[in-house]
Amino acid sequence: MRMRQELLTGLAVAGVAVVFGSGASVAQGPPVEEALPVAGAVATGVVEAGQGVSRAGPSEFFPEDTDCLSFGSSGEQIWSGEETAELVGASGALSAIADANRDDVAGVALCSDRNGAAIFVANLTDALAAEIAAVADEYSALSVVVEDAAAGAGPAMDAGLLLKKETDYGPAITLVGVDVYTGGLVVSVDPSSGAGMTAESIHEAVLGVSGLDLPIALTFAGPDENASRTVDAAP
Repeated sequence: MRMRQELLTGLAVAGVAVVFGSGASVAQGPPVEEALPVAGAVATGVVEAGQGVSRAGPSEFFPEDTDCLSFGSSGEQIWSGEETAELVGASGALSAIADANRDDVAGVALCSDRNGAAIFVANLTDALAAEIAAVADEYSALSVVVEDAAAGAGPAMDAGLLLKKETDYGPAITLVGVDVYTGGLVVSVDPSSGAGMTAESIHEAVLGVSGLDLPIALTFAGPDENASRTVDAAP
């Protein structure tokens, strides 16, 4: 993941406890931040252990272990610690910012140890930075992390819709959704009809129809299988 550093100095001078760097992940509500289910696909599932996820696109956005995020061997987020009322408040406030800035924000996530929350941002404007800083100031006992994302949820989902509607891959896709960890897309493909598809070929197709260079996470699953992974559900 690329780290947001450019506004760190200004926010520190303002006395706001915003951390720019280590990643995070939210797991409140449905694990799929936003998805287009196709042919009855389950839009609230997560990638099951052993299914395997292949990736393509700009690797600087791929999920990785940080001080805030920990992932298991199959790519799912690992959890520890207890959720607090303050954490719920902070993640809710950040989620409201994300919802109001879908062109610029991919989503919100909790740290694996539940000691903070992150917002994944593609375009950190001064106004957006000020809103995030206000949340960090209100919940000063927690780490508020700003992570770089490839695209906001709105543009990423638009690209997913174009992938489904305007490419030959459409019939094989069982679900496409926004991956908040990267600002890219998670794409599930029915192995019976899309066995030849690769993360690389889907990345090129998305780039061709949308002009967006998005990270792609590809998994193979039928229409009735849980096959999306945007934010992994906490236990």
